[in-house]
Amino acid sequence: MRLGKQPRSLIQIKEGSVNSLNKTLWLATAAATALASNSAQAFDPANLTMRARAAYLEPVNQNDAIAAFAVPSDSINVQKKMTADIDLEYAASDALGIELQVLIPQRHRVTATQSLQGNNLDLGTISLLPLSLTAKYYLGSETFRPYVGGGFNYTAFTDNTLSAPGAGSLDVRRSSFGGVLQAGFDYRLNERWLVSVDARKVWMDTSISSAGTRLTSMTIDPWIWGAGVGYRFGQ
Repeated sequence: MRLGKQPRSLIQIKEGSVNSLNKTLWLATAAATALASNSAQAFDPANLTMRARAAYLEPVNQNDAIAAFAVPSDSINVQKKMTADIDLEYAASDALGIELQVLIPQRHRVTATQSLQGNNLDLGTISLLPLSLTAKYYLGSETFRPYVGGGFNYTAFTDNTLSAPGAGSLDVRRSSFGGVLQAGFDYRLNERWLVSVDARKVWMDTSISSAGTRLTSMTIDPWIWGAGVGYRFGQ
């Protein structure tokens, strides 16, 4: 029996997920109410803002132990990566925005820090394509506008090249659905252009299998830090 760090219990993981999703559901309900109240109005492109940011994806890297390969818990690492994101936001009101964000996919190297085959075993690469839909509530002035928000995230796992000695090719569950929380600010440079800083926590997980047998679950749950510029189509 391993006497070191013990993996979090399934109950603790589920409780944390439920608490975070309760927060995001409140924000999503507020967004739906605002949109319904404005449903009689025509869509106005002047309410759109587009942003492009450099983004840093930082996974938390948690996994169940794989006894058959002497891989302990929390020892499978998904590489941290610089990438970029693009988002499009519609202003439902002065204080409420609905944002769709996509993170440009990058290949992330996956390693096992401990295993039967030695330390820092290279398992290959995988690409993540996260897509988030959030409701954002704005505070502050017309120039400096901090915000908080929440919603839902869908992530597609693509370009899987994972494999391991003794197990052959490894299969990864192709999608993940979870909550997302965010906070940040916009600083308006003029009527059109702005500086954007954003931080978000994404609930994201998958599983790894070999020949149809599930080997482990993998919790990625990354922080995504971003900074860039935006363009407002309206006044």
